[in-house]
Amino acid sequence: MTTRKYSLRLAFVTLFAVLFSAWTYRATVDSVKTLSPQGCRMSYMYPEYILQKEFNSTWTPLANRYSLWLYREGDGWDTARQLTGNPVLFIPGNAGSSHQVRSIASSATTQYFATRGGIISPEFRSRGLKPLDFFTAEFNEDFSALHEPTLDSQRTYIHAAITYILSLYPPGTSVILLGHSMGGIVATSLLPDARIAAIITMSTPHALPPARYSSEIDAFYLRTSQALAEEGLTTPIWSLCGGATDLMIPSETCRFPANVTTPNRHTIFTSALEGCWSGVGHQESVWCHQVRWRIARAALELGKAVSDAERSHIMNKWLRHDVVLDSADRHSPSDTKWQVSDGKHPFTGNALPRGPSAHLLPILPSHRSFILLASRAKVFDNGPPEGTFLDIEVFRCRGSDQNPQCSESKPSRFTLVPNPGYSAEFPAPKQGVDESDGVVAYELSFQDAKLEDGDEFIGLVLNQRYVDERSWVVADFSQGSAIDSSVTLFSILTKRATLSVASNELLTKIRFPNLPEHALLVYRLDVLLDENCKGEDPAIYFPFRYLSPKDSLMVPLVAHESGDETHFHSTTYGTALLHSHSVGPFLPEDRSSSAGLGLSIYSSGQCQVQSLTIALDIYPSLGRVGSRYFGAVAVWGISIVALLMSRSLRAQQRTGAFPTLQESLSHLCRFQLHLLCGILFVGSMIPTPAIFLLGNKGMRFLAPLSPLIVIVSTGFVQALCIVLNFLVKAGVIICSRFVGPKEEVSSIGRSLIHIGVVMGLVKTVIPYQVVFVICFLIQLWTCIIGRKRLDDTEEGRPKPTDAVREQESRKETEIRSPDHSEMDVYNQNMHLLLLLSWLLPNMAPALAVWVRTMATAHSVTLFNSDHSVSPIIVFVALVEFSSHTRQGWHLQGTAGLRR
Repeated sequence: MTTRKYSLRLAFVTLFAVLFSAWTYRATVDSVKTLSPQGCRMSYMYPEYILQKEFNSTWTPLANRYSLWLYREGDGWDTARQLTGNPVLFIPGNAGSSHQVRSIASSATTQYFATRGGIISPEFRSRGLKPLDFFTAEFNEDFSALHEPTLDSQRTYIHAAITYILSLYPPGTSVILLGHSMGGIVATSLLPDARIAAIITMSTPHALPPARYSSEIDAFYLRTSQALAEEGLTTPIWSLCGGATDLMIPSETCRFPANVTTPNRHTIFTSALEGCWSGVGHQESVWCHQVRWRIARAALELGKAVSDAERSHIMNKWLRHDVVLDSADRHSPSDTKWQVSDGKHPFTGNALPRGPSAHLLPILPSHRSFILLASRAKVFDNGPPEGTFLDIEVFRCRGSDQNPQCSESKPSRFTLVPNPGYSAEFPAPKQGVDESDGVVAYELSFQDAKLEDGDEFIGLVLNQRYVDERSWVVADFSQGSAIDSSVTLFSILTKRATLSVASNELLTKIRFPNLPEHALLVYRLDVLLDENCKGEDPAIYFPFRYLSPKDSLMVPLVAHESGDETHFHSTTYGTALLHSHSVGPFLPEDRSSSAGLGLSIYSSGQCQVQSLTIALDIYPSLGRVGSRYFGAVAVWGISIVALLMSRSLRAQQRTGAFPTLQESLSHLCRFQLHLLCGILFVGSMIPTPAIFLLGNKGMRFLAPLSPLIVIVSTGFVQALCIVLNFLVKAGVIICSRFVGPKEEVSSIGRSLIHIGVVMGLVKTVIPYQVVFVICFLIQLWTCIIGRKRLDDTEEGRPKPTDAVREQESRKETEIRSPDHSEMDVYNQNMHLLLLLSWLLPNMAPALAVWVRTMATAHSVTLFNSDHSVSPIIVFVALVEFSSHTRQGWHLQGTAGLRR
């Protein structure tokens, strides 16, 4: 009865692990659509690739393994076959292809040439800019994320490729590097190198390797981060991150390491990127039109830059989330005819004055900031790149309203935000936003200035070059500070918290200082709009309310800001899921702000937010946990297996009998699992370095994850035991016709010879991962033979009576007789098979790399780091002695070696 009770407990743990993992997987997949939906327009091109045959083995031996290609746009766009522009080298990532360059290269060509036939666009011809020559490396879809030697080989190849490419150009030419995924790591690992003008990476895990299967890849990352952190290294590097839509890497690792504080290092999330405002998937980052055309334009503009400062300024203009004005000292003309205005004054469509007009808005002592929102407009030539016919200049003026002295002031915020509208799903699926979309948001703060009534003004200069009904301008002053809420994380675990907003300002800031921002947390925000948002137009219907586009120029827009990461949420449907990537597991340093969760609400004033309701959303948070801790389940599972083996050896020392896998797991669930969960729960609340436990540095609200992952790991260990038992029994059935009785003779000398030969092969030819797989197969065969021998022995014995069977069942704790030695050896071998099986996925990636390298390089390529005997010698010895002896392995002080 007791055995059955704990077997049921073990079955419950296993069932929970499977169901919980399935639920987590579903939540992870659903998060792509719910957290940061992707709105990307498909890109089209006419690719042509020219193999660079001259780049052969005389440049690098790796030319026999990899290849270099030159991209040209077909269909009459790029008629030149010779090199006429500035070189750009694209580096693909893990299992990537050289053909991934086509989207960005095609965009650069169609932007530079006005029409087919090589007709240069007047914008580029007048400024003397050259086209781009896109080179791309072909790595034969190597798994660079899984294998440091492959990553290092790619680095060596790219270094030689740069030398070859620049040999085709005049002296002093530099190259722009574009890296996708692990290609970005290869690019940054080349620094410092004066030949590299700039680097743009897409979905690159800069902070942590995505698959940490060896210490060598950690060392590669460490060397790269140390090089990036060197003083004096100012090569511009821009990192574009896809956010929650990218399931291939945790996007918090897309940021630069915390120790990289040198200039010209910027991280841009596509959800904040001007004109994109959408999450972008891992593969989509190279073809999403809203991203690729900006990368291509930045690369084109870099052709005229001669210094790192100029290059950084250009990249910040085309790949940005906030506008950074240049240092030009702008002043309004002295003959400007000003009109004094007061209050909020919107100009829309035909109401906008045609031609230039100037307006003075008095600044009162109660004013804290000036806010301007403008659609289809540019402020100081910054705004949507297309479709604007309204130019705006903002000055701060002093003196009388008749002849004020007006000059430009540095804004506290200057950005472009989306304007989803009532009827549009944001972002539009498969389309996203248009290049001309967006509202300029300009904020000028007065909080550090001493204001006197009537002494200062805001000077607003408008110039409408063409009447566009979609253009409008709204300007007003803000008199209030940010709204703070005392809501805590623990208070919203079980119930929602509601915050009254009731603000009629153009920009309302809200802070939740007690709500932490973390990559594992997702907050659900419900937005309630006021009565002014209700219309009477029945053509546009939404649940619980009718909305009319005539009611507001701009629907209230919620912006969740976390450093260089911003997510915009339309309030049309009333719900937003707030998440960030400022802090995440295993990151060495905390890069979050102590201010907590911060929101900004933009509105043109006609329709406002009445209240906000916030709560912790468990389901998407669970999806975030699953995408980051699947590796932790595997690693902690090794600890569970090691604990089982340790307990079994102690049981054998105490009773003389080695327990079965089922007995070991049942004992773990009965006596040790709850204790282990409690210890890890308490340990997770102790501040520790990021490399320990779950890498959360003692955050209390994440402590429950530790016992949860232990239970899941235990359930999967039991599931693996079931699979192994099935494989062994199936093997017995298959082999029963071909394998007869055979006594294995123990020969230590022969075993030592076998071990020596294997170690020699590992040291010279075969990677140790291959030997590990062979060890697993041999151990599986040993268990099959052992199980068959036991079955044959049982068949030859007379069946015991019920009384004898009951008597034997009561002797579970007694020392077994010598007749049970076969069972002990079999149980030991099954425990060893369980350990090898659990470690097998850790070896499989490197093995896959080795096989692919043999296929692509047509030879056995030696990887120095894969020819160490220390990781494998213990397993080889255990498997060797297990397969050639029936004596098993024991602790000293037990029954000794059986003769």
